[in-house]
Amino acid sequence: MIRSQWSLKRSTSAAAALPGVKAVLTGKDLPLSYGMMPVSQDENVLAVEKVRMVGDPVVAVAAISEEIAEEAIQLIQVDYELLPAIGSI
Repeated sequence: MIRSQWSLKRSTSAAAALPGVKAVLTGKDLPLSYGMMPVSQDENVLAVEKVRMVGDPVVAVAAISEEIAEEAIQLIQVDYELLPAIGSI
């Protein structure tokens, strides 16, 4: 298995200020780790400092409607920094 490591920076203030948005969460808001298997007890619900693989969730939005949540998502800026992939352990 090869997983790339990406560091990230999120700007969520515009989304949080949108009327109808109740919460914008990042990994810092959900710091507890979990894991389905004993070897993966360090997983997070939302990426904290690094995205571990394509598809890792980085921000969650709660709003009074799906349309407002979609609008808020468009206002979130995520900057990724490409880091070397880990090819073996």
